[in-house]
Amino acid sequence: MGLPLQNMLTADYPDSTQNFDPSKQPSFVCTWATRPPASGVPIGTLITVTDQGANGRSFWWSNGVNWIPVNGEISMSVQYGTLAAPIATITGNGTNQAAVLPIVPMLPAYMLIPGVRVKILVWARETLNGGNVSYFGPCLGSVQNPGGSIGANTMGNALPVGSSITGIGLVIGVITAANTLFTAAYSGSQSSPAGAGEAAIDLTVPNYVNLQVNNSLGAGNNILVLALAVSLEF
Repeated sequence: MGLPLQNMLTADYPDSTQNFDPSKQPSFVCTWATRPPASGVPIGTLITVTDQGANGRSFWWSNGVNWIPVNGEISMSVQYGTLAAPIATITGNGTNQAAVLPIVPMLPAYMLIPGVRVKILVWARETLNGGNVSYFGPCLGSVQNPGGSIGANTMGNALPVGSSITGIGLVIGVITAANTLFTAAYSGSQSSPAGAGEAAIDLTVPNYVNLQVNNSLGAGNNILVLALAVSLEF
């Protein structure tokens, strides 16, 4: 568990193998909203974005069309708790619902572009042995904390959860050229979902990463969310 989280924590810092020398490039300090157009600055221009990234800032360069993280990947959010103090608890009540996270990871407008991989690592535990939850997993969309439905922007059919061992799931979705989110890869400690999903996503608005469970989480059964990490790979 430590290695993937560590990778995501440090993913927004420059990598010396990228051959960027800040002293030889024009640079700006800005927020994501106040960044200059990537097409309006020389290729190779660097910016320090002070409000995006799990560590409070991130570094980007212009390829003449889009802004790209300096080392090709940015960690957007890392949250972790313990069994005694999880970051969120979903209480089973037989309805579709979303976890109430202390921080809902947000991907700002125009950060997602075709070809970007959205990587979501979830560590969760089910409190009732043999609860047979048929869907628990992340979704990506413009609504924060959606409640009543499991939408088409869910990334995979189920993350592994269980009481005997803690479930760890890594879901990777790719933004396609048609501006859809395609669930391209999945790995988990217990089971894998069947098939992949694809749904339209609006890249011009902020998109939120939510954790949802369907009505198979019944009374007396809870899901403890122990860790959540979100990163983007360009």
